[in-house]
This record gives sequence, structure tokens and C-alpha cells, in this order.
Amino acid sequence: MGIPAITMTVNSPTLPLSLAAACVVAGLAVALPAGRWAAAWPGDLAWLAADGLGLVPALLLLRAVELPGRGLSVSPAVAWGAALGGLVVGALRQRGYERRAGRQAGDGGVSRRGGAKERSMTRPVRVLLILIAAAQLFFAAAFFFQWPPAIGLWPLEGTTPLTFILLASFFAAAAASTLWPLVTGHDGALAGVGLDYVVILAPMAAAFFLLAARGDSGLALYGVLLALGALFGAWLFWWGRRRPLDTSVPMPEPVRWSFVVFVLALLFVSVRLCLRIPTLPWPLTPELSVVAGCLFLGAAAYFIYGLLRPSWANAGGQLAGFLAYDLVLIGPLLSRLPTIAPEFRAALIVYLVVVVYSGLLAVYYLFINRETRLFGRE
Repeated sequence: MGIPAITMTVNSPTLPLSLAAACVVAGLAVALPAGRWAAAWPGDLAWLAADGLGLVPALLLLRAVELPGRGLSVSPAVAWGAALGGLVVGALRQRGYERRAGRQAGDGGVSRRGGAKERSMTRPVRVLLILIAAAQLFFAAAFFFQWPPAIGLWPLEGTTPLTFILLASFFAAAAASTLWPLVTGHDGALAGVGLDYVVILAPMAAAFFLLAARGDSGLALYGVLLALGALFGAWLFWWGRRRPLDTSVPMPEPVRWSFVVFVLALLFVSVRLCLRIPTLPWPLTPELSVVAGCLFLGAAAYFIYGLLRPSWANAGGQLAGFLAYDLVLIGPLLSRLPTIAPEFRAALIVYLVVVVYSGLLAVYYLFINRETRLFGRE
């Protein structure tokens, strides 16, 4: 109760109930697995802190690219060399750590709980995913509140406040889906998360490269970063597919048929947006329409994967992501309803119906249904 009480009364700005609840869910999802692990294996925690020093060169030297623009007598080539060199050093350090961790774990890893060998998530992968989810939660909050430093990183002009909130909702959904396997231990569910990354980021990278070729050369760097993210998603898909997927709890039938409806709706919306046809209940520039189309296309691919490999291990992560998405959007959409322009009213009502239904579906199966709920499952 302390977190909602603080965020709804003392926080500046104060949060509505929906966002306060989202902070509780997201905060506990990040804190509880890490706290449990640290309490069980404090010696490993110390080694992890030491190994994390391998990230220092990458994180510090990456900012060297800003030096020429600040008037310092450093050529762009030297600045980029320092930044890329830091990335290489950090990557090599982390690779050495992974090899050492692999030798300690043996073939597939040894379970600390019973000594039996299993293909469990290695510590570097777990830490990497926690860091990624934390970054996604950070950008979700930064875009929702439109924090100027974060807004300054966004390269496309004409982005309205509601579009930033849409981006925040997708960041929150990605964080929830990424954290799901960490909380539940369903490593195989990461394959769907990786596929989501690929389908969103690969076409988005292509779009940014195309815009850069048309004259806005500054977008090329964003294209490179998006392409690297897509490559990471491909690796995560490959890694997750090599892990067993728990099928002991089947996907509930209402969830299965809801996913079919979600896929059809997401594909319809994504195709229209990629074709730059007005679809969302607020105006978008042509470039932002394509970006939004990529986001919805990735979500469609994620749900299709859940239908092709039906199990609660997959479906739970997809519903967790949808719930985070709903919690971010529901307040701003409802507040817009009384003043919405007539041409956007029908689209907004349909959007709200989907958000409310998917949110209720997720709440029931994640927290109420005895066979699938996260806590106290029978």
C-alpha cells in the first residue's frame, strides 16, 4: 500500500490510480526476483557486481560521440573510435564472463534447487534481460510524462503528446513481457519476445534508413541502433527456441479465441497504418504512422506465435504485456473522450473497448483464475 500512497499523494506529479497500480506491478516484478536471488546467493551477487564492471567502458566511452559537438578539439573519427572501442572492450569482457559462467554451469547448467542438470537461464542472460526491462520501464515513464531529455532523443517531428503515450505503452508492454520469463521461470517464452523485437525493429530500421537516404542523414544512426535491436531479437528468439517450453498448463480457451480476435485487429490496424491510412483516434504524420504500424505488426506476430505454440507459459507473457499497455493508455484515452473531434470518436470508442476487454481478460487470468494466477496457483 505504501507505493500507491506515495505516488498518488507525495509524488510530483501525482499519479492516477491506474499508473500507481502499474508502478506497483512493475516495481515488484523487477525487485522480487532480484531480491530473492541476492538473498539466496550473496556470494554470487558480489561476483556479479565485479563482472558488471565490464560494462563501464561501454557506458562511459559511448558518450564520446558528443564531444565534437560541444566544441572540444576532438575529431569525429576519434570520438567514434573511442565509443566503438569502449563497446568492443565491454563486449569482450562480458564474453569472457559468459565463458566462465558456462564452465561453472557445465552442460546445460546445474540446478541449485536439486542438483539435476537442466537448460536453465544463465546468469548473464538474466542480468541482461533485467537491464533491458529496466530501460524499457524508464522510457515508458519518460515518454508518458514527456520528460524533456527523453523527448529530445526522439528524432521524428510532429509527435503529439498522445503519440508519446502510445510509445510509452509499447515500452511498458515490452518490459512486462520480458520480465514474465524471469518471474515465472518459463525460459522458452522468450522466443516470442524475441520475435516481437524482430518484427517491430527490422521494418522500423528499414524505414529510418529510407528516411536517411532521402536527406535526413541523422536518422541513419537510429536505423543502425534499430537494426542491432532486431539482431538481438533474432538471437533471443534462437535462444528461447532452444529452451523447453512448459506445456503443463494449457492456454485457456477464452484466451485462445481472444488472441485470434486480437491478431485480426492488430493486422488490420498495422496494415492501414503502414499504408498511412488514418486509423488511430488522433492525427499522425506519415512517418509516425509507419512507426505505429510496425509496433502493432510486432504485437500481432507475438500473439500469432502464442497461437502456434499454445500454452500458458506463452500466453501469460502476452497478457502481462497487454495489461501494461492497457494501464498506460486507459487514463489518457478516457480523458480524451469528452473533447474528441467527431471524426475520431468512433475509433476512440472501439479502441477503449479493446483496451478495457483485454485488461479485464489479463487481470482475471493473471491474478484471479486458480489454474493460471501468478500467486497461490492450485
